[in-house]
Amino acid sequence: MYLSSKNIIGNIPEEIGNLTALTILYLSNKNIIGKIPKALSCLQNLQLLDLRFNKFQGSVPPKFSKLVNLENLSLGRNNISGEIPSSMGSLQQLRKLDISSNELTGRIPAAIGQCFRLEMVDLSHNRLIGSIPMEITSFHSLAFYLNFSHNSLTGRLPSLGVMHHIQAIDISANKLSRPIPADIGSCVGLQYLNLTRNKLNGRVPTSIGQLKSLEIVDLSFNKLSGPVPPSIANLTMLRFLNFSYNDLNGSVPNQGAFRNLSATSFLRNPSLCAASGWLNLPNCTSAEIRSNGFNMKGSVYRGLLSDSTVVAVKVFDQDPQNSYKNFYRECRILRKIGHRNLVKVLSCCSTPEFRALVLQFMSKGSLERQLHQDCRLSLKMRLNIALDVARAMAYLHHDCSPSVVHCDLKPSNILIDENMTAHVADFGIARLMPSTDSASRSSTSRLKGTVGYLALEYGLGGQVTTKSDVYSFGVVILEMVTRKRPTDDMFTRNKTLSSWVRAAFPEALEKVVDREMVGDELCVEGSIESTEQGRWLVSFIGMALQCTNYSPGERPTMREVEGILERILYGTEYGDLEGHPSVQSLLTLGNGLGHPNSSTSSSSS
Repeated sequence: MYLSSKNIIGNIPEEIGNLTALTILYLSNKNIIGKIPKALSCLQNLQLLDLRFNKFQGSVPPKFSKLVNLENLSLGRNNISGEIPSSMGSLQQLRKLDISSNELTGRIPAAIGQCFRLEMVDLSHNRLIGSIPMEITSFHSLAFYLNFSHNSLTGRLPSLGVMHHIQAIDISANKLSRPIPADIGSCVGLQYLNLTRNKLNGRVPTSIGQLKSLEIVDLSFNKLSGPVPPSIANLTMLRFLNFSYNDLNGSVPNQGAFRNLSATSFLRNPSLCAASGWLNLPNCTSAEIRSNGFNMKGSVYRGLLSDSTVVAVKVFDQDPQNSYKNFYRECRILRKIGHRNLVKVLSCCSTPEFRALVLQFMSKGSLERQLHQDCRLSLKMRLNIALDVARAMAYLHHDCSPSVVHCDLKPSNILIDENMTAHVADFGIARLMPSTDSASRSSTSRLKGTVGYLALEYGLGGQVTTKSDVYSFGVVILEMVTRKRPTDDMFTRNKTLSSWVRAAFPEALEKVVDREMVGDELCVEGSIESTEQGRWLVSFIGMALQCTNYSPGERPTMREVEGILERILYGTEYGDLEGHPSVQSLLTLGNGLGHPNSSTSSSSS
């Protein structure tokens, strides 16, 4: 019984207990009220019970223990109170347990450890207290996520080493103390680790360097001490690390994965240092740029510091007026900003005859090169690059004061490091806005930029706004999915990259998308929306077309764009993505071109 698409309100009748052959009951995202009927415990053939996003009150019925065939129990986003019944331990076929975002109190029952087939557990955003039961060490089958975040749990973090296949662990925003277990290095499938805002102490275990799949780790706002483990340099997939607000000491390495980090990764650790101003930390040792360490390549040189750090040196042209203005503007902006998806400035040099910036070196070059020369980017890689850029632009528009408009966002100004993480670069013509309002104005009389990526309103005497960058971002995404430059000979005054893709959206996308990205199997007529990858692509392109709307007011903000990309990549269900109000406006094009099919029920961590 799948009723999520109906406008159902009121209580679930007790007579539902007569449907004894029922195996699936899906009533999520509705306005159902009252208590969860005890009669549901009569449905002993039930395998899936999903009552999320309703207004249920009362407690979890203890007689749910009779549902011995239940594999998926999802009660999240309700007003359920009381304790988690220990009888839940009888549900030994259970694979997914979600009672998040309720008003649960009391302790996590030790009996939950008897559910030895569990693959994902979410008890986050409740009022649970006490220690995490040691019995969770039997969760060897956890393959997706364990989420106990935003409760009031105390005590130590139990051993996690048995969870070899788990992909995400979030126990943030609790009151846990004692050290992080060293056996966390055995969670070899771990991609996401969040233990922020606890009272953890001791050292960061060196075994964390064994987590080769780790992409995101947040241990900030704890009481951790000791050195930063050099083994973290081996985490080639690492995209985000936050050790801020601890008491770490010693030198921060600058090799391997550490090169992807920014100063925000180590804020408020007063005893940390680094070489040559690395990450804006106090110097541990001095370093100089060697005079024979440059390889000329246009106006950017490859440099080598005395500690063997490879850097890029951007030399400004020697025209006194333009050199000074661009150098001054870039320095003025870069000193105000810092984000892991912006190119990091390590140092600078300014004399009347010579001006240069010493920048983080990007071994994979620009997105321009990756798209039009190397041509090896999968759809997921392009989505991840787009998300990196969106995060950087959302930071510039919404988190900086005053907000920053880049004014020249294009593939050649998006640089890729060795881990395929994208960084926005080149702020030579960027503008500081007088306020964070997206309608903030600035004169366009001397506006510079790149033809094809400039917002349409510039040509009509419009104003510089954050929505101008949104337009450029949309063009970049369309170039990413089609591998066609907006200045290609096929595009004329009446036919642009955006209008070409828009005419094919969504039914005929196989005619415009890059085959290197999706393969020949998705380029058969009418097959784009038949797979999960195809539905990702429809959402991706629909968002880009919304970004390139003619009217700036109809374009989303970069914060909204960041949100939709995160939901495409990391959302729990595609149906949840389409139903989200702030996302729906991005997926539904105002000119009647339609929106992505929501028929999938796949999930990911």
